Formats: sequence, structure tokens, C-alpha cells
Amino acid sequence: MATVYLAQDLKHHRPVAVKVLNPDLSAVVGTERFLGGIRTTANLQHPHILPLFDSGEADGLLFYVMPYVEGESLRKRLDRENQLPVREAVRIAVGVAEALQAAHDDEVIHRDIKPANIMLQKDKPLVADFGIALAVSAAGGGRLTETGLSLGTPSYMSPEQAAGDHTATAASDVYSLGCVLYEMLTGDPPHLGSSAQAILGKILTGEVTDPTKLRRAIPANVGAVALKALERLPADRFRTAAEFTGALKNVAFRYTPGGAPGQKTSIRKPLLWASLAAVAVAAAFVFGLSQSEEQVPSPGVVRTYLPLQEDQLLSAAPGVDVALAANGSRLAYVGVGGAAGARLWQKSLDEFEPLSISGTASPSNPALSPEGRSVAFIRAGAIWTVPLDGGPATPILLEGVSTRGLDWGRDGFLYFTDLEGAITRVPSTGGDSEAVTYPSPTARHTGVDVLPGGRGVLFTLNDSEPGAERGIAVAGFGGEPARVLFRGNMGRYLAPGYLVFTNRSGQLMAAGFDLERLEPTSDPVPVISGLASPNVNYSEFAVSENGDLLYRADPLGSSGDFIWVYRDGTTEEVDTDLTGDFRNPVLSPDGGRLAFDRVEGEIALWVRDLQLRSDVRVWLNATGEHRPAWTEDGQSVTFSRYLPGSGLQLWTARADRAGEPEAALELGRSVEEGLWSSNGEWLVARTDNGGPGAGDILAFRSPVDSEAEAVPLATSGLRELSPAISPSGQFLAYTSEGTGGLEVVVTPFPETDEWIKVVSPNGGTEPVWGNTGREIFYRNANDDLVSLQYEEGPEFIPGQETVLFSAQAYRADPEHAQYDVSPNDDRFVMVRPQEAGTYTLVFVGNFLKEVIDKVGVDGR
Repeated sequence: MATVYLAQDLKHHRPVAVKVLNPDLSAVVGTERFLGGIRTTANLQHPHILPLFDSGEADGLLFYVMPYVEGESLRKRLDRENQLPVREAVRIAVGVAEALQAAHDDEVIHRDIKPANIMLQKDKPLVADFGIALAVSAAGGGRLTETGLSLGTPSYMSPEQAAGDHTATAASDVYSLGCVLYEMLTGDPPHLGSSAQAILGKILTGEVTDPTKLRRAIPANVGAVALKALERLPADRFRTAAEFTGALKNVAFRYTPGGAPGQKTSIRKPLLWASLAAVAVAAAFVFGLSQSEEQVPSPGVVRTYLPLQEDQLLSAAPGVDVALAANGSRLAYVGVGGAAGARLWQKSLDEFEPLSISGTASPSNPALSPEGRSVAFIRAGAIWTVPLDGGPATPILLEGVSTRGLDWGRDGFLYFTDLEGAITRVPSTGGDSEAVTYPSPTARHTGVDVLPGGRGVLFTLNDSEPGAERGIAVAGFGGEPARVLFRGNMGRYLAPGYLVFTNRSGQLMAAGFDLERLEPTSDPVPVISGLASPNVNYSEFAVSENGDLLYRADPLGSSGDFIWVYRDGTTEEVDTDLTGDFRNPVLSPDGGRLAFDRVEGEIALWVRDLQLRSDVRVWLNATGEHRPAWTEDGQSVTFSRYLPGSGLQLWTARADRAGEPEAALELGRSVEEGLWSSNGEWLVARTDNGGPGAGDILAFRSPVDSEAEAVPLATSGLRELSPAISPSGQFLAYTSEGTGGLEVVVTPFPETDEWIKVVSPNGGTEPVWGNTGREIFYRNANDDLVSLQYEEGPEFIPGQETVLFSAQAYRADPEHAQYDVSPNDDRFVMVRPQEAGTYTLVFVGNFLKEVIDKVGVDGR
């Protein structure tokens, strides 16, 4: 339809893009009609619309001038990556939808939304080509057909466009955007075919597969948005692009194609369920259902981030600053962004945006009333309540209140920690207060949770007395002493019989709990990682009576996800429960476990069983362990740990934490990392690179004797980093600066002085050998992951080199590989840091199901 040329604007000294229409198309459209369309679209002003600089006619050719975008089209990115991370896809779709809404408000329809018309400038989406579509559509369908051209691209045409209706509406653009969203999420448009006619036929008659069935990481509301946008009838789609945007931001949105009764979530009154199956439906955010419980299927766990605007950001100060309604339909939290300062916000899960609550300046510890109509909070040593639908704040208790927790019981009392450290209660309408727990002079009871049926309270017991018990405690209302149940930060009761609490590593633990006897019925197991714990006395989470969870996650700037990246660049989350500040991942020889460093104020070594989805911290009472390497039998990990006076030295510990860690290598200088040959005969160590001659790579025969003479492998005095031994044990690869920049080199092992070959002629780092004995992988100077095939013989014989995918989105470190390859070399485990930001809220619907799956029914 048009050709784009890069040109130089001589007047303004800037590069521009000049788009010249196909000559046949120019003849059909005509100069006046074309320029009229351009004038209409030239007035569109929006951050996500690519503006027009100029237009005109030259030698019978029509053209217009746009800014030159330093980036790429969404089409090129999809061709390279196939699928996008869900957050990226949603962010791009929202930007495009906002651009379309701005155009629709000016009665301009795009008519040709597709990945090729969405430019990405520093990942910011810019919609292009409004002018061509408008002018061409004005030319009329018959005249256009005569040229052999068509308006719209088959895979992204709406059904009405596919049927030849040239009176496009906003609903057509919404459908096309739905196609783009679907492709970003799944890797393919919703309808595929061997020809344009086949695709158009499927658009008119075919059904769309639910994207959540094609990719498990897609949140339920995002999949529902795609399905509604792709409805065949315009009347069944979103009425506006703004509605499309709102639904993407609304984690409660659900939609079933075909208009099944009770499934469209526009009704705001949530049903209350009594059975476990109904709890699961509540967790899936379905509101206003008219079906009986037996007619409602039980969905799985729904986990999603709740988007917050800049003026709604969460407080980073210590304290319990999130609350969840008893039925899970509403939440409240302390937000600190904006000029108004800290105040309470509320969000109903069937509303698009949070609302600020007036009269709640400088609050902490919100607690929603059992019926969800009011919220209590602490301010300046006093307890206040305020109705959520508007009204003044009312003081309940004006003195003697600490900021160490607040809960609103179904018995009509507000429970808090007083200045003496006792759990105390006061009527929610005001009155005299009374203590319900009686701590010793050295103890404090904080983070209160009122148990159902007047059975007592859970709380965190902190005691400064040497040797005193500390942790999650329980006490009845009969004056009996508190009993510590588990070591942890803060506990909450989860009906019908569980205790959930956090540990100091930011893990949410769960155990069975007998409410009558106030005793655990099982050992605790980890359920979720990555909770924010700003203080050892507090953790930011809340549970609803029907089994949902709300928690404050670690700051986005210091956390990330483990991602499987396949050879074609497509991705899949390794474990949706596993988030944190991760480094140095390495898979066990069988690929079933993942060892890694995790930074939580201190660095520590963890092992994750990828099948059982359980964590083990390898050395409980130590800190500073990092850069793990598996032993040849896959039972232990060797790692570097700091020793006072000796620097970093190598240790080995069982991955299941059986037995005590043992020293593996102690030298007179720090050892940055170690690794074993596949037969266990050699331990290779890299010393620190702090000065000339200190960045050496050495080898020691097993059993390792620190006093024995080391075999020097790379001791040039320059930086030699990230050693890796081939599966056969025949070659050693490492990163060297011997050629000027950082390059990946290969030498024979252990006779490294025989020869050396540079295998990354244009720069490279982080070499990792494939497990099949045919490939070595590395990161090149363009931040691509590269595969280099080779043949083994007396020498290393390099073969074909292939760029697999861009690795820019994943953590990198030239000193040590930040990825590993699966046993059959088909995918890579990598660390994807999340975008910089502040604390964020995560809602886990049907969390009870996850607890039952891991702990068992009734904790057994």
C-alpha cells in the first residue's frame, strides 16, 4: 500500500520518515481526498499517536511525512520474540487503546490496526497510519478493489470488514486491537489460514480459542478482555476503546463468549458462597452470578498484580498497611504518593480505579469492618473509623494506642496493641478499653488477628529476655498464657482450619490449625515467596474469610522472575510463586532442581524443587553464600562464602540441608566461584579479580587438598572470568580480556597452555556449555544469546554460529553466567528483573485451594 523512506528534514535538521503511496492507490484515492484525510488526522494529538509533519503530492505520487522513530515496529518485535511478557503485552495494548479512544473522540477510525502499524519507541507504543486508512476508505471499496489492494490486513480485520462492510466503526478498531493483544500473548493471531480467503472465512465463522488455555501465565481478566474484544457481533464487544482499557486494568473482569447468563461482570454486588467450590468462584472475581453452586465450575488459583497510579503508591514504612474485606470483594491500603501525602485508599474488585478515602490523612494499620462498610485506622496514637461511602472520621480511642496492628472482630470490638505491649480491645462505637493478653515486662504482643467465634487471638510475640521464645503465638480469652506456635513475623487464621504466617525470608508459610484446641495439626510448608517484610515484627498481607489473599510484594526494582526462554525466544514462567532478587541460577544435572542466590538484605543460597515447588535454604544460620555449582551426583552444591580474615572461600553443602556444610577450598586469597567437572575429578576455582595476577583460574584434583599445588589454567594477570568445563571434560571455556575487550575463549582442559581459541570474535561473555556435547552458548556484544556448534576431537572445531534471541531483558553479569541450559538444551532458565518501581499489591484469588493442595485437607 505504501513505501517508507528515511529522509533528512533540511529545514529542521532532523531525520524523518516519508511514506509514499502505491501509484495505483494514489490514482484511486486522488489528491484532494488524500489531503482531506491527512488534514483530519493531522489534528490528532496524543502521546501514543505518531504525529504528521507534512503531506503533499509530487509527480503524481502522494506522500506524507512522519517523525523518524528510533526503535522498531511491534511486528518486528513479535517476529523476533513470538510472544511478549504479559505485562508488556498489556502495557502496549493499553497505550494503543488510549490512542484509539482519542481518535474516536474526534470521530476518526483507524481501520487498519495491526502490529506493523504500531511503532515501539523505547518500548512506548505509537500508532501510525491514521491518514492512509481514512483517505483510502473514502475512495470506496469498489474502486479500491480494482487496484488489487485491500484496506485492512486479513489476520486483523473485523468480521464486518471481512464481509465487505466499509462503514467501519470504533468496534472495528477494538476487534483489531483484540487480535493484536491475542497475538502478543499467544504468539499467533486468533485466526490462521493458508490464504487470505481462508483467514477471512474463519473470522466470519470460526471460534476463538481462550488464550488462557494456550498460555497459563495469562491472567483471567486479560484473557477475558481478548475474548470480548473478538466477539463476532460489534454489539457484543466493548463499546469503546476506553472500556477495553478499563477491563484490562480491572482484575475482576470476566467474560464468557456467547453471552452465557450471569458471566458478564458488570454487576457490582458480589454473591456470598458457603461451600468450598463457591469460595473458588469468589477467588476468580466472578460477581453477580445467578447460577446455583452446582452449576458453577471451580476455577484454579488466580494471581494478579493490582495496578496503582503514581498518587496511590504504597507506603514503605513499617506497619501492617493492607486490609481485605471478609468476603474478599474490597481492599484498603495506605498510599503515600501525590501532593496530598499519606491517606487511605479503597478499591472494590469490580471497579476500575481505587478511590481515596477523605478524612484519613497520615493513617496506618487499616482494618475493614466485617460487613465491609467502614474502615478503622490508627493516627497519632488514636483509633479512628470512617464510612467507605463518605462521611467524617470518628475518633474511637484517643490515647494509649501503638502502631503495631489493628483488627476489627465480628464481636464488635477493635483489637490493637497498647503502649505496654498487650493486645487490648475497645468497642467499635467507642468506650472503655480492656486488655485480653498479658505479656511479661520484656515482651510485646503485636500484629493481632482475632480468631472466629471468640476463641482468642493470634499475634507475634517478641521478647527481649535472653532465651525467651519468639514467634507466632496464640492466646484464648480466658487469661491463659500465650503459647508460641512457630517462628515467624505475623500470623493469620485461614478458614476452615489453617494458619498462615511469614518468615523473615519473605515466604508465606501454611500449616493446619485446630481452632477448638488452638493447636497446629501439621508442620508448616512454604506457599508463596516474595512478600515484603519491612520490619521483623510485621508482614504486609491479609486473608479473607472466603479464602483470598492480598499481600504487598517486594519492591519491583529489586525483584524479578525466573523465566524459561526457549531457543526461539518464546518464554514461560518457571514458577509463578517464585519472585525475589535472584542471581546466579544453575540447574541440577537432572534439571529437577534450581540453585540460586537470593538477596533479602543479605545474600543467601537457596535450592528450589521445580516439581514440588518447595524451597530449601542451604545454610540456615549463615549469610553471604553465593554462586552455587552442583556436584557431579546432583546431591550437593559448592559455593563461595565470606570468612573473616580469609575472604571468600569455597564450601559444599547438601542441597536437602542434611548434615553440616563442609569447607571445600581455602586459599590465601578470595575465591569468587568454583565448579566441578562432570566426572567429579576436578574442582576449578576462580580467585578474586581485585588486582594484577589475582584474577586467576586454578584447578585442584579431587579429593581437594587446599595445601596441594594448584594446576594453573589461566593466570595471565588480566581478567579471566566465568569458567565453564565442557560435558566431556575435554575443554575449558572462560571470558578473557586478553584480546582487548571481553571475549569467550576455549582451551584444552587441563592442559590449557597447548592452544587457545577465541570463539566470540565480536565480543562475548557468560559461556555455558550445552549438555548434549554439541554446542556452547554465550552472550555476544549485542546482548544476544548465541549458539556455537562444535565438534570434539584433539582440538575444538567450531561450526555454525546462530543468534537464538535477544537477551537484553534478562539479568547479565560478565563475571558469572546468569543463566543455565536445560538437560536437553531446548530452553534456558534466566532471570527477568521487573521494572523499577515501589511496593506493589498482589491479589491471590482462591488462595485457600493452594493451601489445601500443599498442606492437605484439614491440615493433614
